[in-house]
Amino acid sequence: MSDQYAPKLCIQKLCRDWLLLPTADMIFVPGSTFLMGSDNHCPEEAPVHGVTVDGFWIGKYAVTNEQFERFVKKTDHVTWAERRPGAED
Repeated sequence: MSDQYAPKLCIQKLCRDWLLLPTADMIFVPGSTFLMGSDNHCPEEAPVHGVTVDGFWIGKYAVTNEQFERFVKKTDHVTWAERRPGAED
C-alpha cells in the first residue's frame, strides 16, 4: 500500500474508535488469564476452564439508577432482562 493512504487510514481509525478513548473518570484493568466455572456447583458451570480477557477501560464510579435511566431513554437500550430468551441463550 502506498504511504499516501496512511494518513487517511489513521484518521478513519481515530474517527471510528474515538468512543473507546478513556476519560479522566476511567481506570485501566489489565488483561489476564483466570479460571472460570465450577466443578462443584451447577452442572452448567462445569468444567472449570481457563479464560483470557484483554485489558479494558472501565468507569471508576458505579452508575446510578438515574444515570442508567437517562441512558436508556436517550438510546432506547433494552437490557438482557427485558428480552425474551431464545433457545440459543
